[in-house]
Amino acid sequence: MTQVTINDETQQIFTVKLVRVQPGIYGGGIELQDTQDAAELLSGYIHDDASETLVALFMDTQNRVIAYRRMFSGTINAVEFSPREIMQTALLCNAARILVGHNHPGGTTKPSPEDLHSTDVLIEAGQVLGIEVVDHIIISSTGKFASILDQRLIEAGYTGVAS
Repeated sequence: MTQVTINDETQQIFTVKLVRVQPGIYGGGIELQDTQDAAELLSGYIHDDASETLVALFMDTQNRVIAYRRMFSGTINAVEFSPREIMQTALLCNAARILVGHNHPGGTTKPSPEDLHSTDVLIEAGQVLGIEVVDHIIISSTGKFASILDQRLIEAGYTGVAS
């Protein structure tokens, strides 16, 4: 029989870290019926921000928002984000689906090549973890929006919020 010795290093593996949840992280069960619903919700958070801000909506399998969170802030024309941190929050919320959105303070809703690439990376991370990324919505300073999914820029097989 093998004897297991628990030392400080082994003990760290089993330590649970409690964190204080930031205000505004819970979504209150808002149910999203379609892309328009998601865009309206996102627009309320970020359409008038002076710099690009990325918000993530964490949902259950019925498209009810479990939580939302302002994840990253950028500059006037770019926001970089970490799929790792988005997925970490999704796992902590027990989310089945994620929808991300960010604003374009300059007024355009056209996704940049960086927006498309970042979306692809996020989708790949979600596939590994079994978390569906349903869309990436861009909100302009005028309140108009564009869905990368609706523009058919996400691979076939992603059915979006309405599925």
